[in-house]
Amino acid sequence: MFKFLKDAWQDAKQRVEGDQARAAAQAARTTEDVGPTMVSVAQKFADALNAKGARLDFTPASLAIVDRMLARTKEEMHTLSGAEKQSLQNQACLHLGAYLGEVVRREAGGVWIKGEDGLPRIDLYSHVAPVVTVVLGLIHRGHVDMPGGPVETLTAYCNVVSETARAALGQAV
Repeated sequence: MFKFLKDAWQDAKQRVEGDQARAAAQAARTTEDVGPTMVSVAQKFADALNAKGARLDFTPASLAIVDRMLARTKEEMHTLSGAEKQSLQNQACLHLGAYLGEVVRREAGGVWIKGEDGLPRIDLYSHVAPVVTVVLGLIHRGHVDMPGGPVETLTAYCNVVSETARAALGQAV
């Protein structure tokens, strides 16, 4: 019985130390609070589309609308060149990434952080979801590689990330 208690204590101590190390790493990565900015960008994006009749409510189901917008953006990019193409890509990565990030954050319970590359990400404690670069990968390659295989939509990405976060939480509990 004492061995069980000792092992349980060691396991709990390691988890606390891991949480503290993760918090310290997050603090080191986060030189400014990107959360309010990204939430604001996502809300303005949703408001603009809602005014046009879309229904973006920050649920995973609403990502189907954003996936269609991503497809139209990719088509439009083929008609542009130079600075116009780059501007459209940057706007898509920011707005779609912010909305995707807010959906993931609300669904899986993470926080916005600034990654080592300076881009906003969602820290889900068990892993970090690089939402802006995911949009870029979908624009350029049509998919992003995930541990279970490639995903080709924002909806699929959200599902994989959320399931991974739930599984990690289940193992921790």
